[in-house]
Order: sequence, then structure tokens, then C-alpha cells
Amino acid sequence: MFSKQSIVFLFSLFIFSDTFSQASLSKFDIRLGSGISFLGSGDLFAMNIENEINYRFSPYFSSSISLLAGKSYSDRDTKATIFATNLDAFLSPFGNNRNIDFRIGSGLCYAGIEEISFYQEILTATAPANLYIKESWNTFGLNLILENSININPVFIVGLKAFSQRLFSGDINSGILLKIGVRI
Repeated sequence: MFSKQSIVFLFSLFIFSDTFSQASLSKFDIRLGSGISFLGSGDLFAMNIENEINYRFSPYFSSSISLLAGKSYSDRDTKATIFATNLDAFLSPFGNNRNIDFRIGSGLCYAGIEEISFYQEILTATAPANLYIKESWNTFGLNLILENSININPVFIVGLKAFSQRLFSGDINSGILLKIGVRI
């Protein structure tokens, strides 16, 4: 009989040979990114992850829909989280059908932000009280994006994305993400 390793190897070979043997590339790709951003609402640095689906309309135009989640990790008295849904359109001035795809984009954002501020209040000389204020709000905004992607092979993509989200509540979220992706 076959061993576990043999079955896993044959299954992987079957999957990858079918993926690499496709005659034409799909216009869709999925990308996962991770990086850091600056949340201007509380002047905090946040770690972010993003899931994105892209569609190429032509060699120069594409669009994407993405979900971004970020959380600040600082020792300060304020913590924040952000969840954002983005709908963006991109222009690739040098074409998106090459090994290197530089693109400029803009679009709409809907974000949910939560801030928690901790402070200590002295009630009596011997009994300080630890208190916090929790604020949550949802807002729309605009995105500005610069992204450069490199096709490692016909299926796998690696890229770097710089973005800024100007939210209508007056907040701003700007950052940079390292992304990996696969064409589907």
C-alpha cells in the first residue's frame, strides 16, 4: 500500500500540475497582506492584516475589494482597533500584464474604530481607581494606494502596498503592507 507521504506527494503534484498547466491566466487573484499602520485618531501604531480579491478589467485597469483588520500594541494609555472594508479602482500606467505591476489606486472605505483610554483616578489617598473610557464609531472614507507587485511565476505574486485612508470622521490610517497572492 501507499504510505502517507506518497499520498500527500501525489496529491500535491496533481494540484500543482493542474494549476501550472492552465493555458490562460485568470483575471482574478487573492492577496493576503500584513504590515504596520499609523492610526491618527489616537496617534498609535497598529499591526494590520488584509485580505484582498482583485479583478483585472484590461491591461491598465483593475479593481479590488478588501477587508483590513488592525490593532494597536503599545504601552500607552490608549488602545485602538480598526476594521475596514475597501472598494478600490487601480490604474497600472505600465500595464498589469507584465512581471512587475506598479499601480495607483483610490476608492471608498467603510471603517469601524474602537478606542479604549485607561486612566487612574485617586478617590482617596489609599484607594486609587483604575477606570477606562471606551468609544466606538463607524465612518466612511477615501483611500489612496500605491502598490508594486512582482509575479514570481504565472501563479504566485509578491508585493508591497503603501496606503492612506482619510476617514470622514477626521481620523487617518496610513501604513505599509507586505503582500503575497495567488491567481485563481
